Amino acid sequence: MTPADESRATGRIPPQDLAAEQCVLGSILADNSTADVLALCPPGAFYFTSNQTVAHAIVEMRKIGTPVDLVTLVAFLREKSALDQAGGSAWLASLTNHASFSPANVEHYARIVRDKAQLRALILAANAAILRASEGGAVDEVLAELGKALRETDSLSEAGWTSARDVADDLIRELADMARTGKARSFATGVPALDRTFWIKPTDLFVFGGPPASGKSFAAQQISVAVAMTGRGVAFLSAEMPPADVLARGARTFDKLDHDVFREPSGRDQSFRAAQAVDRMGRLPIFYSIETRLEPMLRGLRQKARRGEISCVIVDFLQRLQIPESRPNEAERLGYASRALKQFALQERVPVFLLSSMNRGGYTKGERPTMGSLRGSGDIESDADTVVLLHQLENGLVEWIVGKARETAGGRGGTGEVAILMRRNFSRGGFEEDSPEKIERASPKAADDEAVGF
Repeated sequence: MTPADESRATGRIPPQDLAAEQCVLGSILADNSTADVLALCPPGAFYFTSNQTVAHAIVEMRKIGTPVDLVTLVAFLREKSALDQAGGSAWLASLTNHASFSPANVEHYARIVRDKAQLRALILAANAAILRASEGGAVDEVLAELGKALRETDSLSEAGWTSARDVADDLIRELADMARTGKARSFATGVPALDRTFWIKPTDLFVFGGPPASGKSFAAQQISVAVAMTGRGVAFLSAEMPPADVLARGARTFDKLDHDVFREPSGRDQSFRAAQAVDRMGRLPIFYSIETRLEPMLRGLRQKARRGEISCVIVDFLQRLQIPESRPNEAERLGYASRALKQFALQERVPVFLLSSMNRGGYTKGERPTMGSLRGSGDIESDADTVVLLHQLENGLVEWIVGKARETAGGRGGTGEVAILMRRNFSRGGFEEDSPEKIERASPKAADDEAVGF
């Protein structure tokens, strides 16, 4: 007896949630990257026949590499003579009205669909056992049948797991791609010292932390330009500066320009050189935004990632993001944001470089920063793959200290160590690596530095 049969026989509607099913399917149609939630609620977990048909079609389309959207789904179902069973074109179109662009929300609804399916399976198992027992079945047989039914119900809880074989096959394909293309699996930022020290993966959340004027924005700007100069797209979200100011900073990468050239009239030569540098910046695949609301920001990033327009994301900075007010305190809001950004990196395979400010109550100007110096450090430490803390010294020197690193390269980068010693180049708007020999003298074991701000 199916849940539908039991509903007709008993007059009771089995556990189900139409809105949750619509949200899952609508979100997948709006954003293919969310289709992985079908590992949590496979097609058989959907209660409504039309939704089951749609989920089955999405799984089949992904297997053959067909992009899933409203147009391709209708065409696929029509070809399989299953469009009417799926509810028709109008029903499919209505699903997109229920889409959620928050990965956490889609996963939440997928778990609801799965849980309702488990409850229906439990009801069927219990009713079958009651029927067999009332018919006088042997106790051992009834218990065996009930145990089997319960184990089958438990199998739904295993959704979301991936076998070692599937993981191994994916890794073998990546190894083959590396052998064929000669390209490493790591993400190259184009900043030699950074790439030489840290092994950054496409799924990483990389955090730059430091006090005001320590150079966090300089580092972010330098990475954005270096990546874009290789033809890879960059999404740059700034909560502090309008796009024109961010681009003007980047223009100094191409020419030594006076600080005031973009603020007040300058000589013809300076203005001409500035215009040339700005024009070169305008040719780079960098996308700027001042959107600080977390959910709309993530929605826009997913769309660009899905279209292949961006290869990395820079967020300047964490504490300026607008988080849903349902989180009662700052620590929870910051944790919600860092988890959402990490999840974005994992699902889209697009690394995120996140800037973070210091905790006013736990940091004194001039002291060497630690992980505890970051605002919301507990969640950042949990979510981030790498944390680099910037510490100002004299004469433009800045220590890049390892706060956390899941993987480093080149034998440097233990927690608390000075992995890179950089010098700020104000005329170029970025950092240049200083003499590596100075790193030992700049390490925590050396005498205390007399740090000054600039």
